[in-house]
Amino acid sequence: MMRHAWFAACAVLAIAACSSSAPTIPLVSTAPSAGSASVTFVVVVPGGDAPQYVSPSAQSVVVTLGSATLLTLDVRSSSQACKSDPSGSRTCSGQVSAPAGNQTFDVASFDGAAGKGNVLAAGSVNAVLVAGRPARVAIALTGRPASLRVSFRNAYPAAGKAGRFAVTVSALDADGNTIVGNYGSAVALSNSDASGATKLSLASVKKSSQKITLSYDGTPLSQAIVNASVSGARGSSAMFAPVPTIVAQYEAPPLKGGLPAGLADLCIGSDGNVWATASSSGAIEKISADGTFTTYLALDSYPLGISAGADGNLWFVEQMKNKVVKITLQGKMTGYKVPVAPSGFSQLAWTARGPDGRTWFLDQGSPPRVGAVTSDGTISMYDLPANSFPQEIVTGPDGNLWMTDDGFNGVLVLSPSGQIIAKHRMKTKDAQPWGITVGPDRNVWVAEYNIDKIARITTGGSIREFTVPTAVAGPLNVASGPDGNVWFTESGGSIGIAGKIGFVSTDGAVIRDFPMRDNLDHAHNLTFDSARHLWFTEFNNSESALGQLIY
Repeated sequence: MMRHAWFAACAVLAIAACSSSAPTIPLVSTAPSAGSASVTFVVVVPGGDAPQYVSPSAQSVVVTLGSATLLTLDVRSSSQACKSDPSGSRTCSGQVSAPAGNQTFDVASFDGAAGKGNVLAAGSVNAVLVAGRPARVAIALTGRPASLRVSFRNAYPAAGKAGRFAVTVSALDADGNTIVGNYGSAVALSNSDASGATKLSLASVKKSSQKITLSYDGTPLSQAIVNASVSGARGSSAMFAPVPTIVAQYEAPPLKGGLPAGLADLCIGSDGNVWATASSSGAIEKISADGTFTTYLALDSYPLGISAGADGNLWFVEQMKNKVVKITLQGKMTGYKVPVAPSGFSQLAWTARGPDGRTWFLDQGSPPRVGAVTSDGTISMYDLPANSFPQEIVTGPDGNLWMTDDGFNGVLVLSPSGQIIAKHRMKTKDAQPWGITVGPDRNVWVAEYNIDKIARITTGGSIREFTVPTAVAGPLNVASGPDGNVWFTESGGSIGIAGKIGFVSTDGAVIRDFPMRDNLDHAHNLTFDSARHLWFTEFNNSESALGQLIY
């Protein structure tokens, strides 16, 4: 089978006196002068499966000595300077006169006639020339890469499973032909993965026959970018991205009568366990690493928005009872009634640890408010604009509170004293901003439920939006990942649209999402534990579960 390629390996192959046994081939020649030698340069263009190759695009070879051009040799199959044999190879030869002595000739091949066009290969050859004595020099060249190409045999293996994966690095000449053999310069390889989950077997390659692998230890990894570069050539990169795999699903205890528990919000407690609200069953669930549920009842309360407090306890709101509740690691609950305006009503949602050590929570009622509670139950309430409909709140990178406001279609920034100090409206109308978090880049990130986008907001209020890969996805919540990405849930914003888990890189260059194990499931909230595992809540019409995902 014919293979693309080039002049391989810069080397002196032979210098010998011509003899009657040498093959008869046409010569391009110049006559020798006094103090010089007649030199025959021979280029073999192999055919079949020969171990060295000339680029299929090569039309001419130029030999120079210093600044002087000694020979321009036509190496096309139609050339009078070439002779073909039955194997498909051809030998091209040209004779020149060169000064006696120890000489180094520079040689290059071109994709045009008469030394014109792109340089495909280059090299040098040394010869000791004796005046008046003919010499024969076989030429071998080194391919000159104009571009590189990197690829994986399997770029998307299942996450969590260790293995070694073949990496293909190809050097291409100026006409796009693959160079086979030695490269003129070593191609440098690098790996963007700083976590140590992946390692390249080589830091550089010098020839096409070198084997390269990327080892993956199975630990959490969203992606690794392998880059190839060499001076004078266009570099290349390839992404290795294990496909996140749901490794466990733990079904929550249902209500009496078989109704699903309605797992909604979750967090990691100071004890390292996952704590979640089971809104439908009226319970708080503690889930250990092996999926064991411990249920603490909060009947007829519709618990929501659990978070880890500064006091080491967990905090959540009981929407039906209008209370903010503290629960110890042992499951003891203490509820604190939230005051309501005489002419209004309360609808509590969400909690978050504030920069002042208090637990902050939202009131979507009338009038809309935001509140804060101390560990001993002292509650302070702060009014919001009349059109506000707060969804979630988080302590921002600037030490203030950042809150998504569906009524405003944006984000409000509040000081720890409850005063609104900034308003940032989303770039797209009716975005319905929902989940909010602080990303690894110290910007604020928001899930825009109604427009299938994830937004990045700087502390100065500059907003950029990134569209999730799935239409009508209903992105709901966001979380900062230990891998340097921002992860999000897709609830499935319409009937028949399945929920997914996804992530976006902080520069927005990569955004991916992945289906749930069961196409009927809808993803709600997510968090990461100290082992870098991703936990998420999911539900459908018949069950509610906690899932664990390896990425």
